[in-house]
Amino acid sequence: MSNRAAGSYRNGMRTQAVVSLYAALLVAGAYQMFRPMIDSGFALSQVETGDGALNHYILEHSWQVLSNRSYRGTLLTPPFFHPQPLVLGYSENLLGAAPVYWALRVAVPVGEAYQWWQVVCGVLNFAAMAVAARWLGCSHPVAALGSFVWAFALVHVHQAHHQQMIPRFFMPFAAYHAWQLAAAPSLRSLNRVLGVTFLQVAACFYTGWFLVVGVATFVPLALYFLGGGGEFRRFMNANRRRATRVVGGWGAVYVAFFVPYLLANRGMAREYYECAQMIPRLEAWFTGPPGGVWTGVVPHPYGAVHFECYLSIGFGVLAVALAAAVHLWRMPRPRPPLLVFATAGMVTAFVWFVLTLNIGSPTEGWSAWWLLRFIPGGQAIRVVSRVFVIVYLFGGLGVMVWLSHVLGRLSADRAFALVAALSAFVAWEQTGFHHVGFDRDAYYAEVDRLAAELRGAEVGYVIPRARPYPDKDTEIYADVLAMWAGLRANVPVVNGYSGRYPPKFDVSSADLDSTLQKWLDGKFWGTLTIIDPDRPGQARKLEMDSPWTHRPGQTPPPILRK
Repeated sequence: MSNRAAGSYRNGMRTQAVVSLYAALLVAGAYQMFRPMIDSGFALSQVETGDGALNHYILEHSWQVLSNRSYRGTLLTPPFFHPQPLVLGYSENLLGAAPVYWALRVAVPVGEAYQWWQVVCGVLNFAAMAVAARWLGCSHPVAALGSFVWAFALVHVHQAHHQQMIPRFFMPFAAYHAWQLAAAPSLRSLNRVLGVTFLQVAACFYTGWFLVVGVATFVPLALYFLGGGGEFRRFMNANRRRATRVVGGWGAVYVAFFVPYLLANRGMAREYYECAQMIPRLEAWFTGPPGGVWTGVVPHPYGAVHFECYLSIGFGVLAVALAAAVHLWRMPRPRPPLLVFATAGMVTAFVWFVLTLNIGSPTEGWSAWWLLRFIPGGQAIRVVSRVFVIVYLFGGLGVMVWLSHVLGRLSADRAFALVAALSAFVAWEQTGFHHVGFDRDAYYAEVDRLAAELRGAEVGYVIPRARPYPDKDTEIYADVLAMWAGLRANVPVVNGYSGRYPPKFDVSSADLDSTLQKWLDGKFWGTLTIIDPDRPGQARKLEMDSPWTHRPGQTPPPILRK
């Protein structure tokens, strides 16, 4: 075999090995995250019928707005908590990730579309990090490992029970363009970092808010480590008007996006005590959900951590991160540009780790979050532990760039072998925990049964009876089931379940008719259909009169009619 042929053979084998590593980590990670669905042949849907079914409802609502002209909801006012307007602003709207669902909805039924939406978003997280890592100069093996951690590490698997936390595929691109803005400032990089960050905000408020503050921390740090930001200042001075237009344009987009939220939630803010238990303590960063391979290893001096604070990604990645931090700390300046990125990324992660750390007990400890929550939008944040998204984004990319730099001194075969071994260990650390699921067909059959009784009604209310899963002791969230029944029947319902209740909403089963009348008084005029799930076929009507009923020649305003 000639030297050229031997070289081509070795290159082909390396390519095959790299592709195999990407594929193995992607398949292993997707299986770990979506194991209940996959093992059941997609008969089970993840994860539960509270927040999980609510997120599906929001996605299906946006699809109905897009595709169904006769749909009785509007984009900002889904047909629940009727007739309260702007109730989409009570929780996530998922619009940045909804196009994935819409595309699936064209091809598959409603239940399967949501299942595949979750899987596709997980795959997109993996792909986005791989692309951004390669743009930042990472080797293929390191990019594959980093993409697995970003998409399928244990913290992300656990957080998949909040499906709005799954679509994070805009975040790696925001970090990359933030670096481009600092290292080689241009109107293009400014426009792109603002645009991609907005798309993540639109996909999920939590991940978007933390991304905004993460980018706002990373760019000044990158400028500092690059040597003071002289080039950036010259760029801004030379392009002041055009840069102002770019920032102002995106600012207007952000404001327009959040106006419905502000109107729907005016007067509402999370108090510090509501967040206290979900501000992570130190041990939270080393603790995974029950069943993980390291469960019980880390001591908990103040008792078990809150279930929203299982933030561990294993000790293999943390060991590499510690080595990177020590090496970068001791490295003299000037550093190569990409190691400046690694330094700024890891310092950004450390800053937000410290700023959101709870020192002391969950109820009597102290955290800088007490002050930071006054950053615009911060008082809507209840689960502070979701800061992990920017700690692992910027810190993870920094570690990946550093590791690629260090391994670049080795031969390609040796570097690949080391990363492959590390990948196997890191993948093993993510095992042991998986979610539950609910019977997809049984759930939607119950939805359809209730929808059949509601169909044709003017407005409906489904009495929220406890509905057990078939052959299980777990209960279905009755109000979400009622919302789904209303959506299927295309009938607005008074029932609702979301991040909050409307003002003065107090519908009580103990005095049902009078509390319904009190809620609807002055807001709705017509016939309310009341469904009792335990009494099929016995729907009853409740007439809602208005002040105009007994005024000859006058009709109620449209807003009171529907």
